[in-house]
Amino acid sequence: DHYRGSNVPIKSRYTPVLRALAEQDAQTVKEITAKLQITQGAVSQTIRLMETDGLIAREPGKNDARESIVKLTSQGHDLINFLK
Repeated sequence: DHYRGSNVPIKSRYTPVLRALAEQDAQTVKEITAKLQITQGAVSQTIRLMETDGLIAREPGKNDARESIVKLTSQGHDLINFLK
């Protein structure tokens, strides 16, 4: 109820990914998957939702264009601060 009243775009599935990104500002989907020990499909789906909500941004990998670097946006950082 507190989250709904604050108009914050949060879903419970975002929490582990937010924590992983908060520890290290940018990571690949593969790194997040390994860290969280959940499927790559679940991480990819969550990241797509978070991107739609404006919490993260993706950039092409430096060594491999098939790989995306995931970074928190300023709204993502604000959400982490709100949750703390």
